[in-house]
Amino acid sequence: MSKNKLFLFCELTIGIILAVVSFIFRKDMPVIIASILIAAGIGLIGNSISQLMMDHFEKKNPEIIREDTPFTADERNSLIRYKAKAKTSDITQWLIIGMALISVLTKAPVWAIILFVLVYLVHLLMPYYFMVRYRNEMKNNSPES
Repeated sequence: MSKNKLFLFCELTIGIILAVVSFIFRKDMPVIIASILIAAGIGLIGNSISQLMMDHFEKKNPEIIREDTPFTADERNSLIRYKAKAKTSDITQWLIIGMALISVLTKAPVWAIILFVLVYLVHLLMPYYFMVRYRNEMKNNSPES
């Protein structure tokens, strides 16, 4: 068994354990801890199952993976992926604003509204951070330096 598959089975087992512990001890622990345990457990279960299914699909259909490899390595397709990520980022920005507005209108706790604002600010500042970082990497890796 490969290390990746072993890791995925461990992840699946931990997810199941977290979900079961959350259900068994939900009356003995605070609601927030039970919610975190169930969310983490279900997330781990979903991730590991999807990865295991993809690994199984790739083993059964290696010709599809070989056909798809040049497609994903092509520079035009990289640009298409980057453009799709940028559009997704724009949509996410408006979703965050909408969620903040809904939380204000429904008189949500102040901490929730502040959390939405902080997430929005991080979302706005991250592109600048990465632009500076990548620009510096390109300067440091250029043949002229």
